[in-house]
Amino acid sequence: MVMKQHYVEWFSGHSVPNTLFAETWGGSYGMASYPNGGLWLTKNSTNGGGAAISFGATTPYNRRPFSCTGSVFHIVVKPSNPVNSRAYIGLSDSKGSISNAMIFTHDTAQSTYELGTFGQPQSGSTSGGAYSASTVPTDDVIHHHRLEAKPTSAEYEIDGGLEVTRTETLPKTAMMPHVENYDLGTDESVYNITYMEIYNT
Repeated sequence: MVMKQHYVEWFSGHSVPNTLFAETWGGSYGMASYPNGGLWLTKNSTNGGGAAISFGATTPYNRRPFSCTGSVFHIVVKPSNPVNSRAYIGLSDSKGSISNAMIFTHDTAQSTYELGTFGQPQSGSTSGGAYSASTVPTDDVIHHHRLEAKPTSAEYEIDGGLEVTRTETLPKTAMMPHVENYDLGTDESVYNITYMEIYNT
């Protein structure tokens, strides 16, 4: 449901909530048929395939109500069959880009979860984005992830513990949810989402 600039979704119905835009390119999505299964995003064996949810790029979706300097993003997600898999999860201004974003990654090519911020160039560089590693291993366990955009920093918590604070390349425009299962390999992977909440502070 959407209440002004506070979005809450439990993913408990029979279909993808109509407040979200879902898409695939060599993947699939849907609601699980078992208790507490939530929404699943599947990448199939297509090289470069994937699936994503966002507020979309065209009417009636096309909404970016969350501040780049004062917003909080919560999500509860479980990777399944995470072999050569990669997910980008958080807030961005485009469903197909992370050029302006605050996201975390679950990437089996990396040893831990990472926080990425993209937007403003880093001091002394023209680069518009970078990642910082957490201490939590890239695993297939359900986790509660929390991101917070502040005026001078972005923070990443996992299961209630602060893991990463970034102060460079912070996002610079308003954002929307960005949950994407994507990889260039041919292995299949699934991400199950059971809760998402976003609000401005």
